[in-house]
Amino acid sequence: MLSAPAHGWATISVGGHFLPVSHIQPVPEMLLTAFIRALSTGSAADVAFDAEGEKWRMEVGHETCLTLMGRSPETHAIPVSATALAREVLEDVRRDMDAWSRWNPGESAESQRAVLVRLCRRLEALLA
Repeated sequence: MLSAPAHGWATISVGGHFLPVSHIQPVPEMLLTAFIRALSTGSAADVAFDAEGEKWRMEVGHETCLTLMGRSPETHAIPVSATALAREVLEDVRRDMDAWSRWNPGESAESQRAVLVRLCRRLEALLA
């Protein structure tokens, strides 16, 4: 679901849609937090992204909805659950932990890693 970050950019792929994300937002933290909240409360995981001018939103409940907010907004329903995507995000962040720990140039890698590790552990506990 979440590609390895490179040069301040990464891609989220869901149901054949490939959507950019930028280092102007703490993307891994946003995703992990959204899935933690969703799995803790039974609500949908909802995240809005601003890829430096290209805006889109992902809402994940029993089915995933992607809303692309360009000149004419489009919404796509994709048959994948919050639990399935949460597992993918967890795996992807762990796989590329070193790179994600350097995602935000304004924060130390140690600080970013500590936050990501804490969120990954919390999400893993909810998925167990």
